Amino acid sequence: METEVVVAPDLAALARTASLRLARGIETAVREREWCWLALSGGAFAAPIYDELATLQVPWPKVEFYFTDERCVPTSHPASNYGGALDRLFTNPRIGSHQVHRIEGERPDHGAVAEAYERELPEAFDLMLVEMGLDGHFAGIFPGSPALEETERLAVAVEVPLKPRKRITLTPPVFERAGEIVVVATGREKAERVGRALHGPLEPAELPAQLLRSAIWILDRAAAAGL
Repeated sequence: METEVVVAPDLAALARTASLRLARGIETAVREREWCWLALSGGAFAAPIYDELATLQVPWPKVEFYFTDERCVPTSHPASNYGGALDRLFTNPRIGSHQVHRIEGERPDHGAVAEAYERELPEAFDLMLVEMGLDGHFAGIFPGSPALEETERLAVAVEVPLKPRKRITLTPPVFERAGEIVVVATGREKAERVGRALHGPLEPAELPAQLLRSAIWILDRAAAAGL
C-alpha cells in the first residue's frame, strides 16, 4: 500500500471523500472475494463520515464490521465507539446485528475482553478507518504506549492520557496486515504532526501515526498546511 494524500476543501467534502473511499474499498473487496472486513474507529470525526456512508448504495449484507478500539464505557455512553456507529450507521436496514463485532468495553475484565476480541478478528482487514489525534495517536495507541511494542497480541487493554482512560485497542500488527487504511486528520493544530507523520524521521514511539505512513490520508486544508 502506497501513501496517498487527499486534501478536501472543507469538512463536509472531507466526510464525503472519506465515505466514498470506504465505499469503493467495500465494493472492491466484495467483487474480489464476495466479502469485506471493515474496522471502524470512533469519536466526533466519524459521525459525518458515518452519515454519508449510510446513504451510499454498497453491498452492506456482505460487510463484517469491527472496531479499531473501544472506550471502556457502557454502549449508551457518549464516548462509546460502538454507540456512535449504532446511532448513525447501523440503523441501515441492510446491516444485520450479526454483522457487527463490537468490543465489550463495559465488562470489568478488560484483559479478557481483549483476548476474546482477538479471537474474533479476521486474518486481515480489507479496510480500516482511523483518525490521527492531536498528539499523533491513532486508535488506542498513544505516544509511549506499551501497545507499540506488541508483535504477537492483536488486541490489548491500555490506559491512555485522555478520558475515558481505560480502553481496548488493536495493535500495530493488525494495521500492518490491512489491505487499505483511511486516515483522517483535521485542523491547523495537527498540521505539524501530519507533516512529521508523513515525512519526518521515523519515531513511532513519539508519533504513533507514523506507522500509518503508507495509507490514504484525507486531510482538510488546515491539517495539510505543514506538507
